[in-house]
Amino acid sequence: MTTKDLVEAARDYAKHDEYSVTRNYINALCNEIDRLRTLNANVFSKIQDNTETYRDAERYRWLRSASWDVDTRLVAPSVIACNGDMSEWRWMIGDEIDMAVDKFIKDSK
Repeated sequence: MTTKDLVEAARDYAKHDEYSVTRNYINALCNEIDRLRTLNANVFSKIQDNTETYRDAERYRWLRSASWDVDTRLVAPSVIACNGDMSEWRWMIGDEIDMAVDKFIKDSK
């Protein structure tokens, strides 16, 4: 028997229960089950979204905090602020990156 079947069976039982207190408890529990079922309807897609968000955050934290501190023999991503023709540039790390991203997002709205 599925949860949906159990809820329907409980509601059907509540219709015939002679005690109003019991009827109210059964109906309240059924309503809560329905509410939770609706709330969790897309739980797997929400978990996937959270996983992708976590991975993005992990990448960003590495880029802003550790990308500049790699072995000199390795080539790694880094963040550089530069003008359009790349005649002016500077390395960015940590809070500088946060401030630049936040400002760009704010200015582009």
